[in-house]
Amino acid sequence: MAPFLADKRVLDFDIIAVQEPWNNPFGRRTYCVPGFTQTYDNCRRRSCFLVNQRLDITTWEVEFPRDDLTTVPWSKPSTHGQPWWMEAISDIVQAERIAKRGHKWDECKRLSKAKGNMVKESQRRCFRDRIHESAQTGGIWALAKWGKKAGGHVESPTMPKIAYQGGFATTIEGKAEALRARFYPEVIADLSDITDTSWSDDSCPDAVEVVKSTTAEEVRSLLATRSAGKAPGNDSISNEFLKTMGTRLCAAVAVIATASWKLGHYPERFKRARTVVLRKPNKATYEEAGSWRPIALLNTIGKLVEAITAKRITEAIEQHGLIPNTQMGARRGRSIETALELLTEQIQTVWKSPKHVVTMLLLDLFGAFDTVHPERMLDVLRKRRMPGWVVRWVQSFMTNRTTTLVLQGHETKPFNITAGVPQGSTLSLILFLIYAAELLEICERPFEGITAVGFADDTNILAYSESTESNCRKLERVHERCLEWARKHGMKFAPGKYELVHFTRRTKAFNLRATCIFGDVVKEPTAEVRVLGVWLDAKLKWRAHARKVAAKAASQAGALTRITASTWGASLVRARLIYSSVIRPAITYGAPTWHEPSKGKAIRVGLQAQKAQNRALRTVTGAFKATPIRALEVEAYVPPMDLYLHDKIANFQQRLDNSPVQQQIVDACKRIQRRTKQKIKQRQIRTTGEKRKEWANSRIRDVSSSTKRIVLERWRERWDQAEKPGLDPVWHPPDKKVLQLHKDLRKAESTALVQLRTGRIGLAWFLSKRGVPGFIDKPG
Repeated sequence: MAPFLADKRVLDFDIIAVQEPWNNPFGRRTYCVPGFTQTYDNCRRRSCFLVNQRLDITTWEVEFPRDDLTTVPWSKPSTHGQPWWMEAISDIVQAERIAKRGHKWDECKRLSKAKGNMVKESQRRCFRDRIHESAQTGGIWALAKWGKKAGGHVESPTMPKIAYQGGFATTIEGKAEALRARFYPEVIADLSDITDTSWSDDSCPDAVEVVKSTTAEEVRSLLATRSAGKAPGNDSISNEFLKTMGTRLCAAVAVIATASWKLGHYPERFKRARTVVLRKPNKATYEEAGSWRPIALLNTIGKLVEAITAKRITEAIEQHGLIPNTQMGARRGRSIETALELLTEQIQTVWKSPKHVVTMLLLDLFGAFDTVHPERMLDVLRKRRMPGWVVRWVQSFMTNRTTTLVLQGHETKPFNITAGVPQGSTLSLILFLIYAAELLEICERPFEGITAVGFADDTNILAYSESTESNCRKLERVHERCLEWARKHGMKFAPGKYELVHFTRRTKAFNLRATCIFGDVVKEPTAEVRVLGVWLDAKLKWRAHARKVAAKAASQAGALTRITASTWGASLVRARLIYSSVIRPAITYGAPTWHEPSKGKAIRVGLQAQKAQNRALRTVTGAFKATPIRALEVEAYVPPMDLYLHDKIANFQQRLDNSPVQQQIVDACKRIQRRTKQKIKQRQIRTTGEKRKEWANSRIRDVSSSTKRIVLERWRERWDQAEKPGLDPVWHPPDKKVLQLHKDLRKAESTALVQLRTGRIGLAWFLSKRGVPGFIDKPG
């Protein structure tokens, strides 16, 4: 590890690795496992990492022992080798060749057919064994990801041609240039209002207090939250390596961060990045540079310093209210769910007045993070009352950045980045929230019947009045103010990607075809719109979202069947883990917004989610279709979907009650009630959120326990009240101990066990009940 602070700054700290030279005595032909393992262990004991309190940082070098420890040469694998090939196939191939040379055509034809069948069977068995092995190890999540991708469009291993300057870039260099022009454009902002660019403490009046030091314990707690498997930066130092270094590294990073803040200097080494290019999901074409997303791989030690800085700035933001409360992204106590709650509650509050209608406009910022102007960013920080040392440190953080582009296994030469914040840094999102804070303030005009809700770079504007035409005119005026903000901040909007929708259940009382005009773009309203991953229709009946959930459920079911079946693949326990951790969260996304608790059967989205769970449970357990769902729920220990959804919305309500967003929603709805002059009877009409709050409070009063305990008790109550078939071999109430029965069992064994326990198995009694010919149910 080369010196990362060697830029003529005195931060006297060093970490060195001391390792004795070691020559590997084992060649490939003399290699033996016990001897090599012992030598490897001895070498590890001889390697020690030392942290010195005061060393010359220009001599900091970390020698990795991995090069010496992996010098045992391995046998070169054959390029034609196949794991499914076996000796029996070789024998039958040899016999086929002998028959062909002897002109025994009938024998040759028979052997050829037998060879094909044997190859297919061997390939099938090899595939299933590898699936099982991967599922039982840490490869379970990669397996689930592969299952989802396998049924979709096959991605080309190479990047397609990229549209650029009226033509297409086909070479690596041309594609890199096209992506560079898209990701790192020249940002032009109107900075005429900025008069003082010294960024001194005196130029930052009324600044809030931000702690300018950190401790080793704080670094350790942040490092513990970092994923060990994250890709490292260009120095190849991973988070796992940093965690291995222990508390002395944390002390070193604490000194580095504190000194960096006091000097107002961010080391040059931390500002060098490698940018990988990833496909954005579900794009119609990938021949546009905008269909790709840049992810900056940054120095891991630098990312720790950035994370601590982001924590300091976030604490100041929340303590002093420096950005609008309607910004729901990357803030404690706020989330996508709270953003949707604020939107839908305001819409339904307007509906209490039958004379009013709501129109929503979804703005689209072009390249939001990549077009943050550095000088405007510093001015915004100063206006948001950040102290001078923070402003100067951010100036150092954003200037003199370099990166390379990595695509198709090639890496470009480093080039300078003149604007933007790196996508991949914890600090970047916080800085962008501050940068775009004024945009939300511009859009928030409650006394004009206009409100706004933001989530990171997504901005949704609500306008309400007695006509959709009036709403559109309001949105056009707000949009003009947004364009003025964009001109000063170097941002660009994409009106062609805006979404417009009118919300009302009185479809004949209002003109639902009213349009908005933004320059040369005439924006037509749509009947449904996707907001933060949830589909909203004009009546908030959730029919559009139900259709999307049904389609998503079919895709997820296909992913599950690719990695497990009744006789092969992931075991029951591992398949259940995939369902509960990957599939179920996907199909119940946004449940607090669209699910309403009821005593009857689930409807719309909840019904589609229940159907999806039923299909998944049959795949997970390997049971027949005739097996009752309530029995499969017990065998897999997966609660009914409606109880699971009840649990999700109860947990959300508890979080909402402990969050300042709850009072924020109440205040916003009261302002709407006053502006629309709602009468007492109208105000008594309950919104979905008010009904949920009342339901959740009564539910918690019934059972003073955790929500999971409540779900289990409700589940057992339902089980006791259900009619039980008297002849079933096993009919026990829900109990998590049932999963212990499947421990260490392969899938075929678990399938047989489930079928035996439920009585739905291919034996005479069950086949007779199902009316299978040849099986007669004899009386007595």
